Amino acid sequence: MTKFGDFYLCKECKQVVFVAVPGAQSLNCCGEDMTRLEAKTEDMGKEKHVPVIVPDGDRTVIKIGSVPHPMTQEHHIALIEIVRKDGKVGMASLDPTGAPEAVFNIKADEIEDVYEYCNIHGLWKTK
Repeated sequence: MTKFGDFYLCKECKQVVFVAVPGAQSLNCCGEDMTRLEAKTEDMGKEKHVPVIVPDGDRTVIKIGSVPHPMTQEHHIALIEIVRKDGKVGMASLDPTGAPEAVFNIKADEIEDVYEYCNIHGLWKTK
């Protein structure tokens, strides 16, 4: 059964779905069940994927990687999501030609977790 906040991937068309309303037994796309994504938390290659939280007064900048992640049509960060300590979420869709970062109007100490989705390497979150 799906849960709020889960991410699912269609292996055929690469569509990513965020579950906003939970309860479905399964999600289907392209005639197949979608795969629930598990977030990774440890960088293993030269690309850096773990989100970095940068406090900036009443707002927070989320940067992807201790070294900026590549941003090209072929390889990019598609989205960044924050989960607040009160359970609310915020999401930013990134342009493949832009910077691998997003600004959220929330203080850093109010953030519980940060997720990001790389179109090649999948779902990642803060440690």
